[in-house]
Amino acid sequence: GFTHWSLTGTTVTDEDTFMGFSDGLSQSVVSAEVEMTAYALLTYTSLGDVASALPVVKWLSQQRNTLGGFSSTQDTCVALQALSEYAILSFVGGVNLTISLASTNLDFQESFELNRDNKKILQTAVVRSSQSPVVISYFFTSKVEV
Repeated sequence: GFTHWSLTGTTVTDEDTFMGFSDGLSQSVVSAEVEMTAYALLTYTSLGDVASALPVVKWLSQQRNTLGGFSSTQDTCVALQALSEYAILSFVGGVNLTISLASTNLDFQESFELNRDNKKILQTAVVRSSQSPVVISYFFTSKVEV
């Protein structure tokens, strides 16, 4: 389910270790693979090939670090650009989302609608700690605009 491009014949040098430890891959190798794969994703998006792009998006998404970037500034810029282009290409229209809250004994019920018109509006509900446990359920529909 994943697709990426990698360098062949690469070796880890002493410069790639930190205090004698190495993960087996050079940081520059990982960075180059992210950047190559991101350029391939940009190619797929420019061709409009969403199906081929999806396994690439999955691989790139797993390479992100905890701060949302990748290995270097260069590969981060290219990868985020490619992922953004994919997001634009794969967007199919507005999504309508209904979120329902209900206590297990039904003494509390609340429902929220999220759509294009109110997507930036904060919706809240007060749930009292004395109430029975609250169950959250959701239902969404996608509307394609033609």
